[in-house]
Amino acid sequence: MKLALNGTALSYNSCRIQNFKINGSLQSQITGQNDANVSTGNYYFNIVIYSDMNSLKVGDTFQVATSAYEPNTMGLYYSPDSADLFETQSAATQGIVTITGVGSGFIQGTFSGKLFTTTDFAGTDVKYLVTDGTFNAKMK
Repeated sequence: MKLALNGTALSYNSCRIQNFKINGSLQSQITGQNDANVSTGNYYFNIVIYSDMNSLKVGDTFQVATSAYEPNTMGLYYSPDSADLFETQSAATQGIVTITGVGSGFIQGTFSGKLFTTTDFAGTDVKYLVTDGTFNAKMK
C-alpha cells in the first residue's frame, strides 16, 4: 500500500484484505502495515468497505459512509502511533475508493480522502489529506 499524507509519501510492505462481520454487517477490511503479521502492533492504514470482498468488481467505487455500517460505502483510518487514530467522518463525506483490479487471491485499487480526529464528528478540522493512494491486497 502506498499513499501521500499532506503531501508526504508513505508506504507499507504488507497489505491484505479480509471480511469481518461487525454488528451484523459484512465488511471488507484492507490493512496496510510495515509488519509481516498485520494483526500485531500499530502504525497502520485501514480501508473499510461495507461490502463483501468476494463481491467487489473492477470499476466499483465507494464514497465515505454517511452513517455507521451503511452498505456499499467506505471509511479510511490511519494510526501513526499507538495513541492516535484519524478517520473519515460521516458529516464530511470527502473520500473515495475505486477497485481497479480483481484476481485470484488479490484486489487492487486507488483511494483518497480527508481524515479527522475521532472526536471531530462534524469534520471541521482536516488533520490529513490522503492522496495518491494505491493498494494491492492479498486475500486472507
